[in-house]
Amino acid sequence: MPELMKLDEGMSVLELEPNVPNVGGRMYPVLLWDENDTVLIDAGLPGQAKTICGLIEKEGIPLEALTKIFITHHDMDHIGGLAQLTAAAESIGQGHGGIQVYAHPLEKPYIQGELLPIKFSKETLDKIKRDLEQLPPEKRKEYQELYTTGKPKVTHTVDHQQEVSCCGGIKILHMPGHTPGHIGLYLEKYRTLIAGDALNIHNGELAGPEPRHTHDIEKARKSLAVLLDYEIDRIVCYHGGVLSGDFRERIKELAKG
Repeated sequence: MPELMKLDEGMSVLELEPNVPNVGGRMYPVLLWDENDTVLIDAGLPGQAKTICGLIEKEGIPLEALTKIFITHHDMDHIGGLAQLTAAAESIGQGHGGIQVYAHPLEKPYIQGELLPIKFSKETLDKIKRDLEQLPPEKRKEYQELYTTGKPKVTHTVDHQQEVSCCGGIKILHMPGHTPGHIGLYLEKYRTLIAGDALNIHNGELAGPEPRHTHDIEKARKSLAVLLDYEIDRIVCYHGGVLSGDFRERIKELAKG
């Protein structure tokens, strides 16, 4: 069952179960809000937009209040619900000119379906085709539309150390490796890092990037060193959830590989 975990006033974590058998483990998008903005960080798998909408409304926030979506990188489990979410919110009636979608410029062509995902090999594509054939027709259609008629759009590109002034301040951290344009987001108000897939949590402990899912593992490890410039009391990993503590020494260790 999807869940909602409130971490602070103005910040909750959405807990999503995979909706297809070939994706393992729960996923943890983040919801932020203040008096002017409602922000979603990452957008789940194809077909999960309705679940995400329900969790946003469970927090007491109407879907039409959604103003910004940040995408940490272009993997399908992060962008799958993006096009449907923006369409759903805007169909209700946006008074602020539409949802702003933020990503690193290196990720934009992949998110928009202009390029195939960088980690897709012929073997990967063949496996995806086989997996899709096992899905019910409606779910298969949702996945196929992600790279055909349902391509999402990036409206704003962001780069390293750029700050977006909402929800107490969102600092962009370019952390390449998992994908070339992967970003983390540092929430200054909450001293919290949204790590995307740059970090993971295994058995209650902070872990580095997964080599088998990472485009350039050496670069991914080295990019963790940028986190040493920030006071981080809490980390939200897209795969693993939430961990609080003093991470400085562990991050040093992980950055060395």
